[in-house]
Amino acid sequence: LRRAESALVARAIGGHHVALDLPEAPLRYRAGNWTVDWYRRHRASVSAFISHTSGSEELRAWTEALRQALHELPADEVWMPIGVGPHTDHELTRNACLTLLAEDPEVLRGAVRLYQEVPYAARFPRFTAAIVEELTRSGARLELERVPVTEAFPDKLRLISYFGSQFKSWSDLPRCTKVSSVTPFQFTMI
Repeated sequence: LRRAESALVARAIGGHHVALDLPEAPLRYRAGNWTVDWYRRHRASVSAFISHTSGSEELRAWTEALRQALHELPADEVWMPIGVGPHTDHELTRNACLTLLAEDPEVLRGAVRLYQEVPYAARFPRFTAAIVEELTRSGARLELERVPVTEAFPDKLRLISYFGSQFKSWSDLPRCTKVSSVTPFQFTMI
């Protein structure tokens, strides 16, 4: 379902979605069919797993999957989350991209763009600056691009609605609309 949602959003903005065929954090915690009752009994442990820092085996698997995908389908741009907030998949994706960039910079021939995950950035405002500082301290050359969302916000809300499996309910909307005052940005590694 999530792959179908991602493909739909990519098509809606003129892009192409490629899945790496790796399970998301909840399915790495426990694969298989979940029942509502099972989830209610295990909600805390699932949440804790989603917030864990991934280990070296997970990082290696994701880095190699990304390497293979980029060898098979070279991209003009690679967009990766900057990894704001405590979600292991965002952090793991960022770390896999950075690991691949360090190991095999030629595979990332085009622009590498780090995007700020706006809802997480609004909830965890210090994460972005800390990550940018660490990347810069480690030798990354970053170019900041501020992207106002005010005009695009109605389109953004429409696209968010495509992610029914992730968007908890319309009761989340007031929390999400607070980010319209946040100026999201992205970095291009140069």
